[in-house]
Amino acid sequence: MVGTAWTAGALGGAAPLRVAPLAWLGTLSYGIYLWHMAVIEGWYPATGRPVRGHDFGTVTLVTAVVVLPLAALTYALPELPAQGSGRGTNGNCESSPAGPHRRHRPADRVLGRHGPDAGTL
Repeated sequence: MVGTAWTAGALGGAAPLRVAPLAWLGTLSYGIYLWHMAVIEGWYPATGRPVRGHDFGTVTLVTAVVVLPLAALTYALPELPAQGSGRGTNGNCESSPAGPHRRHRPADRVLGRHGPDAGTL
């Protein structure tokens, strides 16, 4: 952790974390955390391979391919609506001085949504 903090400081603070792929992974991080062990634990019985096998690269690749879509769904369906449920809004900022408008939601970038329905659930 110290090395990461030092590197981030040397590169301009949090600037490396603003890189789109890293920001995307940060948005999905809780879903990745929730799903990764279930996928790993399911991999071995499903393939009949021993847990102490030498297929770390394969398991990592399969885990990433399966977990990232699950994490995106976990973010978009239960996590994002739960984040806004305690704020008293339905996605519109009607009390804003600029008038009613839709809030930008990070899930729109993650799920590739654009247009008039982006930002609404």
